[in-house]
Amino acid sequence: MKIVHIVTMFLIAMAFLNLTGCNRASKSNDERQIDITLERESTNFWGHGTRSFISNNLPNGYKVSVFYKEEDNLCIWHFQRGDSIDRYIAGHRLPLSLSFKCNAALYDENLDKHYEPLDTTLTLTIDIPIVKQLDMDAADGDICFMDVNFDGQEEFIIAHPGYNRTYYACFDLVNGDDSNSVCPSFLTSMDGEVYGNLVGGLSGKTEFDHKKKIIHVTEQIGCCEKVEAWAKPIKDIVDNSIEIRIFKKVENEYWMNGEDHIITYQLVNDSLKQVSHEIIK
Repeated sequence: MKIVHIVTMFLIAMAFLNLTGCNRASKSNDERQIDITLERESTNFWGHGTRSFISNNLPNGYKVSVFYKEEDNLCIWHFQRGDSIDRYIAGHRLPLSLSFKCNAALYDENLDKHYEPLDTTLTLTIDIPIVKQLDMDAADGDICFMDVNFDGQEEFIIAHPGYNRTYYACFDLVNGDDSNSVCPSFLTSMDGEVYGNLVGGLSGKTEFDHKKKIIHVTEQIGCCEKVEAWAKPIKDIVDNSIEIRIFKKVENEYWMNGEDHIITYQLVNDSLKQVSHEIIK
């Protein structure tokens, strides 16, 4: 009887192994790889390797979320306010302040664990100051809120680097256009002759006179040219809409023969026209 019992147990074990082997064989290697991939990707809505930041405060009244994937140089901002504002923005890089906060939070939570900043969702205080002038450093990936078009609503500003200067991308969260064909559902930055050229840093400066509603932009171009432009809200003669337009522009060109050429343009009949060319020897 003892021998019969042993044989019976052996047959049962073999049947179990055959059953599990059949189940494993029922899926191909590719299918099993897909399962593993889906399981990994499902850890985060934006995919594996993404840090997610959610604000526990409301900077300028907005609920803010940031999704950052360093491997793909992908930084996406999400702004929500009330029932009317729900905007996605593709940024240039993760601000240094958020990176520091992320590393500090992960360090505190993983004192005795392997340090791994990926696939984490952190609830943090996200500081976005409201400012009156653009003097941020692009090297830090700085951000701010500022009313750059004098409409009483602060736009979201991201500093990004240029050659020896800092440029500023401005996003109109309230009235901006997110119906563009290039990146559907993403808010495009304000552009044109004024907002495509806001500059700071070593080779440029942008000053806002909020009382007079005038923007003054100065930029050094190479070694021998400086351009200054003044812009203000101007009513369109066709549809009476208000647009920030350049009404005066001055180009200083330093020639090899020592001459300083000063060319002045002014807004005449809805277009900039040269009104003077002064040569200083």
